[in-house]
Amino acid sequence: MSQGPQLSVELWQWILRYAISIPEFLDPVTFDGVFLGALYVDRLATRSDETAYWITERHRRSFQLVCKSWAAYMQMYEHRFVRMVDIWHEKISPASLKHAVRVSFGRYDCECREYCAPALAEMKYSPTGVLPHRSYKDKFFGNVCSRILGSVGPLRKLEIGDVMREPFDIADILTHSQNFKQIKALLGIYHTTLYMSRNQNPSLLLEILPKLRYHYGCNLRNISEIERDASSHYAPPGKELIRPTMRVFQNMVYLSLGFLSYGENDSSYTLDFPFLRHLQIQYNSAGVNLNRLMQEITLPILQNSRGNIQSLYIAKWFFIPPPPVDIWDLCPKLQRFGCSRLLTLPPPSSHPVHTFISTYTLDESKEMDVCLWPNLRTIIADRNWTDRHPEQPVSDQWRQKAAERGIRIEDRNGLTWEEHLISTASAQ
Repeated sequence: MSQGPQLSVELWQWILRYAISIPEFLDPVTFDGVFLGALYVDRLATRSDETAYWITERHRRSFQLVCKSWAAYMQMYEHRFVRMVDIWHEKISPASLKHAVRVSFGRYDCECREYCAPALAEMKYSPTGVLPHRSYKDKFFGNVCSRILGSVGPLRKLEIGDVMREPFDIADILTHSQNFKQIKALLGIYHTTLYMSRNQNPSLLLEILPKLRYHYGCNLRNISEIERDASSHYAPPGKELIRPTMRVFQNMVYLSLGFLSYGENDSSYTLDFPFLRHLQIQYNSAGVNLNRLMQEITLPILQNSRGNIQSLYIAKWFFIPPPPVDIWDLCPKLQRFGCSRLLTLPPPSSHPVHTFISTYTLDESKEMDVCLWPNLRTIIADRNWTDRHPEQPVSDQWRQKAAERGIRIEDRNGLTWEEHLISTASAQ
């Protein structure tokens, strides 16, 4: 009896790779356009859920049991995701980092008796005997990560660095390690250590990451820190005496900037992001000169983006200057626009903007006219409906006007008010 046609080795390998693939978790490209704070349905949180990865790991181990050739091939894909805390707990070898595409630097609040508790006890009290605020825990695990990274050498496969779960001096680790040359996505959401570290110059940090494309978390206390390096190293010919230009972000696609202060003593500069597509700017202090930030930072970034910005989110905890009135001319490809106050002219009928994000709850007195935007399909309140539960956060007037134009009103989880009620009832 003749055997049927057999698949080639290459095709079987492709099938196996597909079976264990998890691009949302391991591919930096999937972060394209995903804003900090989970502003859209395809929110950042879905790209930080480890559960799906561990499921594919079980599949990979099962495939290894089929035959020797599969075992050898699947072994090449082990340790694609590594948690530094697992190395600290001696569950896996530090050498596993050599295979890692993504590394989590979080301690996961572990205080186990065998490893974490003794180390934490040694650092628990300051010399004065006063318990400091979490900093001793952060310092402890930061030291652990530094030692581990120093023992393994360059990590040539590492593309995603995840420091979201627990802050520590990641800036010091970056500046003293050669392990991050390949990183394309740095998920360090507004960690204070990025500007409070001894190596607080954001320009220096990003110069160490030459392939970085998606940067979540860059708080700047003083803009001149960037400017000093930019003016001496990155100014193009002919511009040295005019205005310093920062060229550090040549590969940047997504950029999040948060400003704590921007005083009158800071000089202006130009930022050049030739491949920037998604920009988020937060002004986190009432003492910031907002007009200067708009004129000297926001507008220059937009003007130098070659009109390729697709997502723009300008938020402020307290106040914000209105977006420039020529926002639609500056960003002809803009699809998603978010702002604390809607003080701009409506887009022309040919403009592709289809999503508006309100940084707080929807304000009928200021934002109702957004429903008249010609191509609008979605309005997002950058809050969860549970923040206003059990009150209905959207008035009947809002819902009626949106329904007439086929516009969907969502919270940051991508749920309408009705979907939220159904989801809540189902959970109960």
